[in-house]
Amino acid sequence: MMKVLIVDDEPLAVAHLEHLLASMKGITVVATAKNGLAALHAFDAKKPDLVLVDIDMPGMDGLSLARELGTRGAPQVIFVTAFDQFASQAFDVEATDYVLKPIDPDRLSEALERVRQRLLVAPILSAVRNAARELDPAPVPGDEASTPGRFYWARSGNRSQRIAMTDVMRIEACKDYVFIHTRHEKLMVRATMASLEKEFAGTPIRRVHRSHMVNLQEISEVVSDGHSCAVNLADGAEIPVGRHYRAQLGAMREPG
Repeated sequence: MMKVLIVDDEPLAVAHLEHLLASMKGITVVATAKNGLAALHAFDAKKPDLVLVDIDMPGMDGLSLARELGTRGAPQVIFVTAFDQFASQAFDVEATDYVLKPIDPDRLSEALERVRQRLLVAPILSAVRNAARELDPAPVPGDEASTPGRFYWARSGNRSQRIAMTDVMRIEACKDYVFIHTRHEKLMVRATMASLEKEFAGTPIRRVHRSHMVNLQEISEVVSDGHSCAVNLADGAEIPVGRHYRAQLGAMREPG
C-alpha cells in the first residue's frame, strides 16, 4: 500500500485529489497539509512514500518543501499545480513527475505508476550504492593472508578450488547443488544458499531470490513493471528479485 501526503493550501483541491485517489487501488492518504511547515510535521509523523504538492503556497512554496524533504530522506514527490512554468525547476529538485491542474485522472494514474516503479527498484539501487562503498582495498601482492574473506574455497568431490570474491558474478541454486558463475567459468558445488549467505556475509554478494545470489557490483540495470522486479548483470544475465529480498536489501543501512 502506497502512503500519500497531500500538500495544498486550497481545500477544494485537496478534496478533489482525495476523491481521485480513493478510486485507485493500492493508495492510502495518510495526511493532508495546507502549507510547507505542516507538511514537514506530517512527513515526520507519517513517513509517506509519496508527497503530492502544489507549488504556489504561502510561506514555504512547493519547490522549497521538496528541497527540505530531500534532506530528510525524501519520499517520491509529484507536483500537482496550475503553473507549467516551473517544470524545469521541479525536475531540478528530482521530482518524480509534474501534473497540471485541472487534473486528468489518467495522467495522475500514469504518474502514480511511475512512483510504484521507482519504489520497487529503490532498495536495489540503495544496496548497489552501498556495495560499491564496501570494496576492500586492493591486497598487497604476496600478502593475501592479510585480507581474510577475499577468497572462497569451492569444494566439489575431493577437489577444492580457490575463487576470488571479486570474480563471482552470480550464484544459482539447483537442488542440492549450486552453480557459481565467475568471470571465467561455471562451477558446480555441493552447498546450500543458506550456507553461502553466511559465507559471503559482509561482501557485495547478496541473496536477491530464494534461488539466486548476485554480486551487487555487477548490476548494470534494475528493471520493474510496477509489480515484479529484476536485475540485469554485466554478463547479460537477468535475475529475478523476490519481494522478501527487496525488503531485506532496503533495510541495509548506509555505511557509517
